[in-house]
Amino acid sequence: MLLRSTQWTTASWCCTVACLLLYAVAFAYSQEIIITSSGEYCQTLRSTLRVTKEVFNEEQRQVKTCMGTVLVNKCEGVCRSQVSPSVVAVSGFHKSCQCCQETELRETAVTLNECYTVVGGERIDGPADVATHDVIISEPVGCECFPCAS
Repeated sequence: MLLRSTQWTTASWCCTVACLLLYAVAFAYSQEIIITSSGEYCQTLRSTLRVTKEVFNEEQRQVKTCMGTVLVNKCEGVCRSQVSPSVVAVSGFHKSCQCCQETELRETAVTLNECYTVVGGERIDGPADVATHDVIISEPVGCECFPCAS
């Protein structure tokens, strides 16, 4: 009877592990994470970025400082890399490094809506062309594992 109880516990444990693995796979797909057979993944994620821009006039005098929090894409993930001994390489090692990088960039216009005076640092109110400032930010459209730059 003790043997059957142990077998049932082992079967129950295996079922639990299988369910957890299925849940992990479903979660990975719901987050659009692609894990390759080599265990690497590289994904495009949304990220909050705090931007500060000093604004200058035609005479190159600072007229205001504008800030804002914007939502942009970023690349994040794990890519396969390795170092192996080599009798051919000058360093004595052959390096094969992969980095999670953008496949393509796009320019996105964002509005910084917190502008302050240079003298006194007071918040600027008024029309949008005075109280805000538009900037262009480059962000990744997609991400993949590529050879790292040297």
